[in-house]
Amino acid sequence: MQQAIYRQRHPMLSIIEEKSSMFSKLFKTVKVMVSKYQN
Repeated sequence: MQQAIYRQRHPMLSIIEEKSSMFSKLFKTVKVMVSKYQN
């Protein structure tokens, strides 16, 4: 039973991981831009 529940939730987890990786890339880009602006 537990495995079936995990498999159903897994696609959602992969979507969340994708979005978080996208967000981290965006955050790094913003940090670089801010550092350039400050210097």
